[in-house]
Amino acid sequence: MLIILIILICVGFLFKKIYNFEKIVISNNNQEQSSTIFTTTKNLIIHNDKQLKGENRERINVLLLGMGGEGHKGAYLTDTIILASINPVNYDTALISIPRDLYVEISNTQVYTKINAVYAYGKSNSIKKTSAIEPLKKTVEKITGQPIDYYLSINFEGFKQVIDELGGIVIQVEKDIIDYRYPGPGTSYETFEIKEGSHLVNGNVALKYARVRHLAGGDFARLKRQQEIISSAKRRALLIENFVNPIKLGNLLEIAGENIRTDIQLDEIPAFIKLFNNINTYEMNTKVLDAWSPNSLLAVSHVLLGNVNAFILVPRTGNYKEIQSLAANIFDLEKIKKEKSEIAKENAKIILISENYQNQTKIKNLFKKMNYEVSLEKNSELAQQCQNEIKIFSFKNDKYFTLSDLATKFNTEVEEIANLDYSADIVLCFPSEKLKKMETQIIQSNVDEFEGGLILDDDGNILYNK
Repeated sequence: MLIILIILICVGFLFKKIYNFEKIVISNNNQEQSSTIFTTTKNLIIHNDKQLKGENRERINVLLLGMGGEGHKGAYLTDTIILASINPVNYDTALISIPRDLYVEISNTQVYTKINAVYAYGKSNSIKKTSAIEPLKKTVEKITGQPIDYYLSINFEGFKQVIDELGGIVIQVEKDIIDYRYPGPGTSYETFEIKEGSHLVNGNVALKYARVRHLAGGDFARLKRQQEIISSAKRRALLIENFVNPIKLGNLLEIAGENIRTDIQLDEIPAFIKLFNNINTYEMNTKVLDAWSPNSLLAVSHVLLGNVNAFILVPRTGNYKEIQSLAANIFDLEKIKKEKSEIAKENAKIILISENYQNQTKIKNLFKKMNYEVSLEKNSELAQQCQNEIKIFSFKNDKYFTLSDLATKFNTEVEEIANLDYSADIVLCFPSEKLKKMETQIIQSNVDEFEGGLILDDDGNILYNK
């Protein structure tokens, strides 16, 4: 949940204010020593040369998590998972939102589940509380190819309390919102409605505004709303700097302590203050991994979790290479656009070969979503060369961008062959089983029958596959 960024700003703001308040107290009362909390905070703040993890590679990656918390069914299911990346030199910032329905193998296990259950798995299976986050951190590292330097999580109650303590936030609703299926108490639903226009909202409404998803635009629109909430809350927090209010600051500090979990060290907070003071929330690069847009990197599928036919998302190519490429270039999305433009110019003729496939139209449509037109042929002789892995055969070496992109997508290498009787520039050779898996991807219009596939059984137990 992007509101976690707000919390970090508020925590940093609190420590600065506490330190400034201490100086005022000492100056006005000629005190030689302040209370323990002031002294401790001052000692932390003055060590502002602390180097953050990731600074040496000019990219700090923070895993941001939002969850229901105690009192909610599935208290440790991560409703939101976001990889936030900050360049500490020029303060470029990027957010990649990972959907909760992504089906993953928990790192270093043979357990499969939706990614929103991985943190809960860590809580249940870790001997030390501090290691509960490790399975999720390692799983996200595997998906994105990026090292996770820090994590920070907040529960729903903390979100609401912070917004309320700030006196609410102002949101600008672009068009009327009405969702008849917003999660209510237990397993019930309730209606969330808010009219177009400018509104000063409390924490409860802000949380619903951030979470509502049964709308046009789906997760893309939700991410935009969350960005708006961050900007509004940051502006609201800065208004407090016009006066010293130790009661309000104390309340915010207490909220943070009760509702936030992180591995950011206290002596690292000054460096984070510097980072977040320089971030422009209006110019962040943002991406949502989804299965609905023309260039989606994920696809819809289904799997039995327990006895539930569950809706899941999977990488459309069967591996994470496309996602890793996006994460590596998230600060320079123009590079990806230019590469796509060069691929279009090359206009390579591509033939896909396999011993067996069931639905030619579906396979063509899957490649069309990747911006490729392919012809399909069955060739048992050539297919013998790719029984266990995907292979790419090139007949011309002038299709550099296309070959590079296909090799990345399907995690393989290109083999140059001069003498094969095909009127094509490139031949893709697919094992039957891998092509069959791609054929199981579901088109969007067929998703509804799987919407009931939850990650919890009727007793509230999390569903896993082994």
